[in-house]
Amino acid sequence: VKRSVNNYWSKTLKQEAATKSTLKYYNHTSARPGLPHHVWMSVDPTLRDVRQAITKARILTGVYPLASITSKFDRTNKETEVCKLCYSEPEDWQHFLLRCPALHSACIVPMNHLKTSIARVTSIATWNNIVTSDNRLC
Repeated sequence: VKRSVNNYWSKTLKQEAATKSTLKYYNHTSARPGLPHHVWMSVDPTLRDVRQAITKARILTGVYPLASITSKFDRTNKETEVCKLCYSEPEDWQHFLLRCPALHSACIVPMNHLKTSIARVTSIATWNNIVTSDNRLC
C-alpha cells in the first residue's frame, strides 16, 4: 500500500511539474514521497542549524517574508519595501539572493558552488540562462 501511494504521488508530482513554468528547473528524480527533503536531512540537531534549515525551506518554498511582500500590507509607507540590510533598493528575490551588498560575503561561496554544480550536471549555458547578464552575482 505504501509503495502504491508513493508511486501515485511521484507520478502526480512529475506530471504537475511538467505543466508549470515555475518548476522548469525542478529535479523530480531527487524528490521521493515518504522521505524528507534534503534540506531537512542535512540538519544537525542544534538550534542554529534548525533555524538555518527553516530559513532555507522558506526561501525554497517562496514564503520567506521579503520587504517587497510585507510592504503590501503597509500601504501608508512606501519605504517599507526597501531592503533593511543595505537600504539601496527594494528587497525582492533577485536583490535578496543576488545583489544585496550586505549579503555579499554570505553569498559568494554558495553561488560559486551552485554554478559549478549546475555546469557539471548540465552546461555553463544553462547557468547563463538561469542568471542573465542584468543580474550581478554577489
